[in-house]
Amino acid sequence: MPQPVSSGHLHTLDALRGLAAIAVMLFHISGDAFQNMFGQRPAGDAFAAGYSGLDMFFVLSGFIILHVHRADLGRPWQVLSYLRRRLARIYPPYWAITLAYAGIFLATGQELDPYRLVSSLLLLPGQPPLLSIAWTLSHEMLFYLLFALAILWPRAGLAAGLGWVAASLAVPAGQGWLADFLFDLRHVEFLIGAIAALAVRHGAVARPLPVALGGALLFGLSAVLDTAQAGFTPQAHILAYGLGSGLIIAGLATAEQAGRLRVPTPLRCLGEASYTLYLTHLSAYSLLARLARMAHLPEILPGWALLGLLAVAITALALLLYHTLEKPLLRLCRPARPLLVAARPA
Repeated sequence: MPQPVSSGHLHTLDALRGLAAIAVMLFHISGDAFQNMFGQRPAGDAFAAGYSGLDMFFVLSGFIILHVHRADLGRPWQVLSYLRRRLARIYPPYWAITLAYAGIFLATGQELDPYRLVSSLLLLPGQPPLLSIAWTLSHEMLFYLLFALAILWPRAGLAAGLGWVAASLAVPAGQGWLADFLFDLRHVEFLIGAIAALAVRHGAVARPLPVALGGALLFGLSAVLDTAQAGFTPQAHILAYGLGSGLIIAGLATAEQAGRLRVPTPLRCLGEASYTLYLTHLSAYSLLARLARMAHLPEILPGWALLGLLAVAITALALLLYHTLEKPLLRLCRPARPLLVAARPA
């Protein structure tokens, strides 16, 4: 979940990241997790399609990377600066949260395979990371490396990227862990995001709000059909969510640039903390749900109120961790000056 860091910061992207993180959180805490802990499902299947927030994240990644780093393409002396910015954005908060989780894991008497811990910290594919939700970050790193190739050699990077997306469309799942990782269908969503970024940059979105509305309708219709299990394949839903996300992002970003849209401050703040919320919501739910049981809240509150209270508490904890952990780490890891300035050609 990369963040826009250029001078052309789009608050629309903050809001969409925040809403996507909330959707993923509600998907995880309202279904089997709530049933197992409290013996009921007060929201039913209302958030069964909340995992589609992942599709929004993938499209946002494609958009943001091209939006922020388009000027770096064909400028190989910028590749180390690009990689440092991307890695500094992803790894330090993730390492801190993963190590804290590993400490809790060991403190409760559970065994921890050292190789799994190292693999998790490096985001290597092949086995589930310690933070199960972090599987998406391995795909992010793969995309970052491909974009680095485009910075070094634009034509080779473009050819490799298009070939990668074509293979992700063509290779079916179930071909082994390596093929499933390299050719996950959601990689198509990086391309959708990049195309949306180009469309916004070149003013190709003539009627931004109708475009965003059309994307929202496509996204929402797919969510309704997904929840109703209407017979569409998971692949069809991924593509529908991806295309809907691309239209939403292109429309709202264009509207914001034209001064036709203002993002409320609470949504902007939520978006800033979305990475922390994404990484911590499962662990936070496990902790807070146990505290709720100790306080006998299930006997006092109806299920829907308890679910809402937990969702608010998880979000508040993520906001606290963002300001006390993630934000200071980002400030600490921010490059003091551009790398390889002397390597630029005259």
